[in-house]
Amino acid sequence: IRQTSLRDGCFVDQTKKLHATDKNVNVSNPYFVAPIVESMYAYPNPAAVNQDVFISISVATKDPVTLTLVSIDGRELGTTTLSGKLNYNLKLLGTGSNQLFTNNLASGEYILKLVTNKNEEIIFKIIIGATN
Repeated sequence: IRQTSLRDGCFVDQTKKLHATDKNVNVSNPYFVAPIVESMYAYPNPAAVNQDVFISISVATKDPVTLTLVSIDGRELGTTTLSGKLNYNLKLLGTGSNQLFTNNLASGEYILKLVTNKNEEIIFKIIIGATN
């Protein structure tokens, strides 16, 4: 499933992968999809080089979720695990302290991948190098 929208003045493009399983005859509505990840967005996106970038994530469980930052050529730049909350509003990239990843990224496109403990996955593109 691919969803594209405009949120808080930032372009959001997220992809969700769904895994089909055999139909369970004991389930009254087997076609209802309720993924663990309710929403995820980064802002500002696109961002300038060395600009702080924030992330908002809402999930339906306090179980761990893993965030991985990947270069567009597939090189893993960092991984972190979040758990214990339903909503996260964090500094994703930045300088100084309290960010998940240091923003020493060159201009270009990067992929932020979120994976739940049930293997649900959201892939999110972040663009660095925008001019303000």
